[in-house]
Amino acid sequence: MRNFRILIAVLCLAVIFHLSSLELALSSQFCLGFFLTVLVLILIALPVSDRLEIRLVIFFLGAFLAFRYIVWRTTNTLIFTSVADFIPMMALYMAELYSFTVFFCGLIINVLPLERPSNAPFNPAKGYPYVDVLIPTFTEPVDLVKTTLMGSTLLDYPKERLRIFLLDDGATIERLVSKDEKTRSEAHARKRFFQELCRDLGVEYRSRKENRHAKAGNINEALAECKGDLVLVLDCDHVPTRDFLKRTVGFFQRDERLFLVQTPHFMINANPVEKNLGLFADAPSESEMFYGVIQKGLDFWNSSFFCGSAALLRRAYLEKIGGISGKTVTEDAETSLELHSQGLRSLYFANPVTSGLSPETFRDFINQRIRWAQGMIQILLLKNPFLKKGLKWYQRLSYSNSSIFWFFGLARFIFIISPLLYFFFGLHIYMASVPQVVAYALPFLISSFYISNFLFGKYRWPLFSELYETAQSIFLLPGVFSVLLHPRSPRFKVTPKGQSLVKDFVSPLGWPLVFLFLACIATVPFVFYRWYAYPLDRDVVIICTIWLFFHMLLLLMCIGSVFERHQWRRHPRTWAYGTVLFKEEAKGKTARGRVIDLSLGGMGAEISGEALLEKGDKVTLEVSDSYGNSYQIKAKVLRVRSVSGRGKKIALEFVSNDLADFKKIVAYVYGDSRRWERYQGRKRKKVPLVKGVVYLLKHGFSGARLALWEMCKLGLRSFKSNVLTRSFKTVQTLLG
Repeated sequence: MRNFRILIAVLCLAVIFHLSSLELALSSQFCLGFFLTVLVLILIALPVSDRLEIRLVIFFLGAFLAFRYIVWRTTNTLIFTSVADFIPMMALYMAELYSFTVFFCGLIINVLPLERPSNAPFNPAKGYPYVDVLIPTFTEPVDLVKTTLMGSTLLDYPKERLRIFLLDDGATIERLVSKDEKTRSEAHARKRFFQELCRDLGVEYRSRKENRHAKAGNINEALAECKGDLVLVLDCDHVPTRDFLKRTVGFFQRDERLFLVQTPHFMINANPVEKNLGLFADAPSESEMFYGVIQKGLDFWNSSFFCGSAALLRRAYLEKIGGISGKTVTEDAETSLELHSQGLRSLYFANPVTSGLSPETFRDFINQRIRWAQGMIQILLLKNPFLKKGLKWYQRLSYSNSSIFWFFGLARFIFIISPLLYFFFGLHIYMASVPQVVAYALPFLISSFYISNFLFGKYRWPLFSELYETAQSIFLLPGVFSVLLHPRSPRFKVTPKGQSLVKDFVSPLGWPLVFLFLACIATVPFVFYRWYAYPLDRDVVIICTIWLFFHMLLLLMCIGSVFERHQWRRHPRTWAYGTVLFKEEAKGKTARGRVIDLSLGGMGAEISGEALLEKGDKVTLEVSDSYGNSYQIKAKVLRVRSVSGRGKKIALEFVSNDLADFKKIVAYVYGDSRRWERYQGRKRKKVPLVKGVVYLLKHGFSGARLALWEMCKLGLRSFKSNVLTRSFKTVQTLLG
């Protein structure tokens, strides 16, 4: 049945491609384009729009409008006038062709996202497979690693069939004997701490001679000691919930050809863009689009790939290909590519069963994305998924699309500078009239915008993708060009996690974005000049002006995202629910309340009526998770605040005197997967397009105002300390 559907889809695409090439009068194209656009909007609004038949019609109409635009763009607008015009004209055309390709491939990949059961049926008769848990670490904070280690020991799984390894590359022999005294002392302190902790927790500690092949090499050396049937790989900031294995191991019992069960990277803190613009509390997280929809779409085509952590793999198949692949810096996706080419299968389990951390600063965020971009482009250049033997056609398409996606920085940069090239230098880069754009481009833009919102609306609000792409674009360019020139040169770099920011500041990476924004501002006078000086070009002036102002808005919001807000909490605080019983130790006071937020460091709760608790009280909290496990956790009252009409709000700090106390805290805070599911569900909601755009503009402008004001103050201080001081000294010298 599935192959029949695919055949029908291919035939429909062939018909669409043929119809897209038919010549029509401009008035006829206008009527056709807007009729089909309205039809797309009506179908999307239907209550049954998620049915496969309706979904396919929407996608085919969107593909038809896209093909009509690209065919017209190719055959009617690429006019050679001079070399100076033609080069940027072709660059813009290639950027549009790239965007069309990604859009079209996205329609195919996400045609029917695969929804799997929330628990893998487990067959007790087959017994529990042996599992090795591998936690690689380099120089991350020891407290961060300690939490993940503790969470791993709490996995609800037979202990005799579970081994946990800490793979410490921060204390290799190379670092222990380093000539740098700081590196040497930190490595020794780290090794002593982790060796003692691992003994107390029953975890096996491993370090190696040197940090060869980074994370992939670290895991591969440990694989030689693993005896388990399955391997669970966890980044050192990814704390597993207690039911991780119980909910995923059963998939391997049902399918002997299964090599991977990948789970979402569920982040409990805001990434820098979300934090700096104040988006995290309301809007879906940035990673939601990939882990909420795209991975499900890839799963339908047996192309869901390993993401480096929060994944369960079959050890025998890993050993078959020599372990984790390491020719690229995205060794995870590369490993999946090799295993898929062996005819093996992967699976995506969409429920959050770990909780991790996003980078805290804009610089770290960009460094992480540069590594991802370089690694996926390396896969394209060194592995060439489209020609790799053993892959199905849809797997070739899926891996190729995942790789070429990372050229978005180059495409977005071309889109930004194209109107500048026209207004500043008069380069004719887009040879079209306003009626042509309205007839061909506008239906494509409107339909693709609404189809994207139809696909991802619960996971990515309007204009959020454009914001993220613009914010990254200029910084990805050097990394992309370097890997194109030297595909084997990039090296794996660990993304720092668990940092705290004690004050607000502007990221040094903000200045290139400000420069681009000022370049757009400087273009405005040239808009009026070209309007009056070249009346025959007014259609192009209108098109480029709309284009210019759209990117000015995006750049302004990007500037807001580089104003780093302070982050004084060591541990991210997340929404939570449940009841809590307070027992005060000294005077025997008790109170009942409702949990409202939670972190590894403490809890926020509300108590209705008169609260007998006071600041400084030492209390024991009686709480429970969704599995029915009860915990008694020691805490100290930090604040008691009256809330109008809702009683008192209590802020508490957890007290951990030993590992037993810490174990209870980690089990309660991180061990409950249903809490993460409910937390995730609260943020997965669609908003009307206009409301979503207004929301982003409001937060973006607010952040941009603060960032630009701080940059002005920095510039003034620099002017005073450098220019004025030097001028004063020069005058003194002249006066002798």
